[in-house]
Amino acid sequence: MSTASTQAPATPQTTTGRRRWAVLAVAILACCALVRLLPRSTRPRHHRPTREPHVKPIGYWLNRTDKALTTSMNAVLAEFGLTRPAWQVLNVVGDDPQATDTGVLTVLAANADVTTLTEAIGTAVADGWAIRPEPGRVALTDDGRARLAEVGERVDAFRELSTAGITGEEYRLAVTVLERMTYNLENGAER
Repeated sequence: MSTASTQAPATPQTTTGRRRWAVLAVAILACCALVRLLPRSTRPRHHRPTREPHVKPIGYWLNRTDKALTTSMNAVLAEFGLTRPAWQVLNVVGDDPQATDTGVLTVLAANADVTTLTEAIGTAVADGWAIRPEPGRVALTDDGRARLAEVGERVDAFRELSTAGITGEEYRLAVTVLERMTYNLENGAER
């Protein structure tokens, strides 16, 4: 009996959780680091905070955290012949029995460019993790499901390490701050 068959089927809640982690992990961890450095303030929310000279800007922490996440996760995944984008692709494909290349690219658009994601899909097929049941579609193989479950155990340990010392409240605060910043910037660009 394969490892995959002993797991509970993915639910929309677990699918959403995995996708959220993939999309927000970099931003969340960077914001958590920044939140700890920010001074307590009683200024209204609409007031633009000034940056203290010794506090690095959020862009610095986002870039540094993204690099650390990618480097560390790639090291964890290397023994399986995977990279962070390939792992993300396999999760999207595993969560959707009718997965298409277009769907995978859409879900992971914030994570990597089209070329990187297309290469990750091709690698998953070439390495036997996935097959193409028809043109434009991709599905995990039985072996791919079993291997993905094995990799999942390592990724869970990686997640625990990367969020060590971060409370649930800090995590939620980081997500809220980053969502607000993203909303401000995306809507500001449309003005």
